[in-house]
Amino acid sequence: MFTKERYYEPEDNDDSDRIDERVSELMKDEYNPTQYSNFVEGISEASEKDREAVELILQQSEIDYEALGRKLFCMAYDYMEGYANSHAEANLSSGYLD
Repeated sequence: MFTKERYYEPEDNDDSDRIDERVSELMKDEYNPTQYSNFVEGISEASEKDREAVELILQQSEIDYEALGRKLFCMAYDYMEGYANSHAEANLSSGYLD
């Protein structure tokens, strides 16, 4: 191998793959937004911006139920994903993902 063909490849210390995998596992079970209690919790803890978006949909003369459903599910999903991400990071820092 010629000297100019050599290169330094730093050690991979990025744990994002392990965190992403753990988040995926948690979202399928413990933090699944399709479970009623998780869905309701996600909606009840909505931000002011999300509440206003839902109110706009509900104030239309003909309510777009598809848009309403998508918005509500996205709110629940984002909320549960936040919990799953925190849980996965705690698992990583405690050595559970090693």
